[in-house]
Amino acid sequence: VTTEDFLRCMADASLMDLSQMQHWYDYAGTPRVKVQGTYDPGEARYMLEFEQSVPDTPGQAGKPPFLIPVVTGLVGRDGRDLAVRLGDADPATQHTLQLTESTQRFVFQGVEEPPVPSLLRGFSAPVKLEFEYSDEQLMFLMANDNDGFNRWDAAQTLTRRVLLEMAGQFREGVEMRVPDGLLEAYRVALSSDDVEPALVAEVLALPSLGYLGDFMRTVDVDALHLARQTLRVAVGHALEDELRATYDRLDSDAPYQPTPEAIGRRSLRNRMLGYLAVSTGSAGGELCRLQYSAQHNMTDVMAAMSLLADSDHASREAVLADFERRWRDDPLVMDKWFAVQAMSSRVDALDQVRRLMGHPGFSLRNPNKVRALIGSFANGNPLRFHAIDGSGYVFLQEQVFALDPANPQIAARLLRALSRWQRYDPERQAKMRTVLESVVAAKVSKDVYEIATKSLEHT
Repeated sequence: VTTEDFLRCMADASLMDLSQMQHWYDYAGTPRVKVQGTYDPGEARYMLEFEQSVPDTPGQAGKPPFLIPVVTGLVGRDGRDLAVRLGDADPATQHTLQLTESTQRFVFQGVEEPPVPSLLRGFSAPVKLEFEYSDEQLMFLMANDNDGFNRWDAAQTLTRRVLLEMAGQFREGVEMRVPDGLLEAYRVALSSDDVEPALVAEVLALPSLGYLGDFMRTVDVDALHLARQTLRVAVGHALEDELRATYDRLDSDAPYQPTPEAIGRRSLRNRMLGYLAVSTGSAGGELCRLQYSAQHNMTDVMAAMSLLADSDHASREAVLADFERRWRDDPLVMDKWFAVQAMSSRVDALDQVRRLMGHPGFSLRNPNKVRALIGSFANGNPLRFHAIDGSGYVFLQEQVFALDPANPQIAARLLRALSRWQRYDPERQAKMRTVLESVVAAKVSKDVYEIATKSLEHT
């Protein structure tokens, strides 16, 4: 069945014109949708104005408007969706807006109070949506939106803003500040009894360093790491009682179950443990040790061990040794053990990686082990891989040269860790460029040479 036949059948069944749906298949690129909202209290109406565009791509310019469904709700001050009218339709708490033109306006009637729009619910279309939410509006949606995707998206957007601002404060020599409103939004999200644990766990998850770096003109891994740690500690201190109560409430001696409900409970419980581990000092580390010692399931074991591997707690070495003793004969599980240590933010992370290369379970001839240890360090530990002294880059160069004769594909894949070298400060740029130039000058495989030269071409 062709795409055209499929859309024709869908149009016949829905009695809708779906011809613009074909544009999703005919044109490359992700649509961008800009939205502006205006409230008119005198007329009790709320207007949303949309502007859609698709960036030009090679061979395709001036692309026509797509058919974009945007599922929308207007959230009132009590956190509930307002029942409003759109056109001649009956009042409803949720509407699917059909974008078919470059610019479009939708007017909601019977809006008796200023709402907060909840747009693109359920990620109703794969677009880049832009709406200038205030921090207060994001906090509100994070705590109240009944759509899980938008609640998570509001939390990620708000937390990203806060962390980037905190990183900027650090660079300016100003004390980093965590907004009280963000902490309160976390508290409300944590206390929402009608929200599934899996969603709460995602709402309380902090964006990664890699993701945050994409929003900086010049990536500053040190500032971003310090900002994340400061926020984690602040959340742990401000919400310690709630975090511990939730952690204890989700404890269970029931047999392991791979059900969505059980997975969500484990995810939230381990999120609580993560905050407690960094904010309560030795008490948090002891909580990790106890969870590890219970050996209830691999998810909980790995969560506790990962936190300990990232800490200076007295039980760190004993737990890592115990895990190695239990699983040394299972190569796939041991891959996790290597990766956990390679991604540690400890200052001795690179020394640990070098030491682990001498472990009997590691071999440069085994691609899985290389990915688990060296790949995890280069791609999953931006803080230590991008150490200002360049030691991470030198280490990668050594491993690329060692791997290239036997496995050029793996060597080339590792070298990609330097492909975005221009995104960093001049000192790090110079060190990464030196490594890439040394690779080009050496007698390396075609695979490795291609990655190095293409990376340098982006000068």
